[in-house]
Amino acid sequence: MLPDFLICGAQKSGTTSLSNGLSNVPGVFLPDKEIHFFTRNWDKGLDWYKNIFSEKKDLLGEKSVSYMSFEEAAQRIKEIIPNAKLIFILREPVQRAYSHYWMAKRLGWETKDFKKAVYRKDKDYIQRGLYVQHLERFLEYFSKDQMLVLVFKDLKNNPEKVFSRIFYFLGIDHKYEYVPLNKKSNVGGVPRIILISRFEAFLKFYFKLEKIPNLIKKINNTHSGYPVIPEDVKKELKELYAPWNKKLLELFPDLNIKHWF
Repeated sequence: MLPDFLICGAQKSGTTSLSNGLSNVPGVFLPDKEIHFFTRNWDKGLDWYKNIFSEKKDLLGEKSVSYMSFEEAAQRIKEIIPNAKLIFILREPVQRAYSHYWMAKRLGWETKDFKKAVYRKDKDYIQRGLYVQHLERFLEYFSKDQMLVLVFKDLKNNPEKVFSRIFYFLGIDHKYEYVPLNKKSNVGGVPRIILISRFEAFLKFYFKLEKIPNLIKKINNTHSGYPVIPEDVKKELKELYAPWNKKLLELFPDLNIKHWF
């Protein structure tokens, strides 16, 4: 079996909340983990991918945030699932980049301060927030009717309305309602000790462990919020993103993103 819908990104924009909310709907199946078949796991082959969706459910889906920004993903999805429905959720790009940075910092993948790190060419903090570039690439292969583009702020302020749109888009019976989750998804944090964060990432990504790394994360991370973005960097990034956000609004004029400018 193949999935009916994909949650494609953007990273650090509420995709886990979407996945968790849809998993609560009877008749809908999503794997617990991100699959990344059309990006980093492409070489594992189609049979490997199909075996993930062996559940007998009315609607099958998956979430992999790498799909949105990976250049070959749209074409590969079109080849394998031409009738797929695609869901995207977008966060104000400066805030997304900053959250991305702190995730990398927590995992021990980033050592520089934000001002130095964000412009590095070997990182994709900025690139992932050039949403219109990525969506235009998907529009080369899929119609707008196959794509639902959402905004993170709307999900945060009115999740019931956002999930109502998702249910309609996926053809889910309207007798189902959004069920509020008991906890926030993918709560970040500032690591107390970077070396411990690196050890957590090592256990999680190399040994595929979950319970021990999550316990380490809980103990090592503070949850008082990230430091405020330096105003000069914030201003620079807003100016950098402004023309791209304008193009995005021209492409999807109903998006509630005027607060991004």
